[in-house]
Amino acid sequence: MNIVATLKNIQEMSHLATLGADVFLLHTLEFTRNQISSFSLPEIKEISKQSHKMGKLVYLMINVMIHEDMLSKLDKFLNEVKSANLDGIVGFDFTLYSLLKKHQMENLLIFQPGTSNTNCYDAWFARKQKIKGLTVSKEVTLEEIIEIADCTQDIEFSICGHGYLEMFYSRRPLISNYSQFKGLNLLGVKNAQSYFLQEELRLNEFYPVIEDAFGTTIFRSKKLLSFQELGVISPYMTDFFVKRIFMSDQEYFDSIEAYSNSKLQDSFQEKYQKEYDTGFYYRRIGRSKEAL
Repeated sequence: MNIVATLKNIQEMSHLATLGADVFLLHTLEFTRNQISSFSLPEIKEISKQSHKMGKLVYLMINVMIHEDMLSKLDKFLNEVKSANLDGIVGFDFTLYSLLKKHQMENLLIFQPGTSNTNCYDAWFARKQKIKGLTVSKEVTLEEIIEIADCTQDIEFSICGHGYLEMFYSRRPLISNYSQFKGLNLLGVKNAQSYFLQEELRLNEFYPVIEDAFGTTIFRSKKLLSFQELGVISPYMTDFFVKRIFMSDQEYFDSIEAYSNSKLQDSFQEKYQKEYDTGFYYRRIGRSKEAL
């Protein structure tokens, strides 16, 4: 199972590789929301070249909602990035499939919509489209993850197994709208990682929220940790995504290393455990504990 690490700059490639990263995930300026950093087309090509020399893979993240006014620009970008020799393109909006197919690149698509890949039919449909793989949705239990991945062996499965997972995404600038509605005159809203949402009925939970040029994303209140589950899911998964947003560089490096070296997991948990939980591995959405 490959550990997929988000790359912040070219200089840290060797360090991440040493820690145990197998795949470098790259963000783009125009087609990636919640960017850690962005890379230009020449940089993407150079990173891909260096990655392959190191024996590592490189994926590109395209996770925006694709609307008609974006199609021409994205189509041109895909035509240009085709020569970068990428190993995968992680897509949020299935519109991307049509554009990739036009350029005979659909076999690179890893469909990662967040909440849609929840059953065997989704796996069957993805295989029928001859795409590279799909990421099982975050609300699915550990048992269900295995059931979905066991449906077919003709497509790659992946999971976002560590870090803050998205709860909600909208194209609307929700923080800016709220600021305007309340007359707060907030400054520096775009791309700020200092805002949290607090619900009236969950006063002790704070949900990170970020607004950028592509809309607003709200995340779970705690980061997901999958140390105990790794041995169960690894036979079924090709890729294991380690999310980086709202995380210091040191914590991220520690995370990558701990998944690569199980001897470091106890010390990681001692240092960070209170900020993590097991997500939905052992609880189904919409069901009470009694129902389970």
